[in-house]
Amino acid sequence: MIGEALAKRDFKRLSWCNEYVDMIRGIELKKFDEICAFILEYIDKYTRLTPEEIKKLKESNKSRSKGDISLKEKLDEKFETKDLMFYVWGNVTQKSVMHKKIEFNRYESAMPM
Repeated sequence: MIGEALAKRDFKRLSWCNEYVDMIRGIELKKFDEICAFILEYIDKYTRLTPEEIKKLKESNKSRSKGDISLKEKLDEKFETKDLMFYVWGNVTQKSVMHKKIEFNRYESAMPM
């Protein structure tokens, strides 16, 4: 629509399009702000191991010689709301990872680290 408004030099329609785009961007920013607030408010839930997981880790042969044993190695969560789907991934410990594969239904991406 913007391209058509520009081509026809319809400045009234172009103004409406720009206002609409600004409104959509405002909604996006609000949604991302809500997502960030939600993740940060409950970050311990996603980065800490449960007592059962800690016990299982201690009993396994896998040992962590450094760092807090109660921390997960990574944060790897997919969240969905009625109108938005988002994925959060990050290192919790100092372990280095070269890339992370991210899947959203039929879409796929690799995030270089």
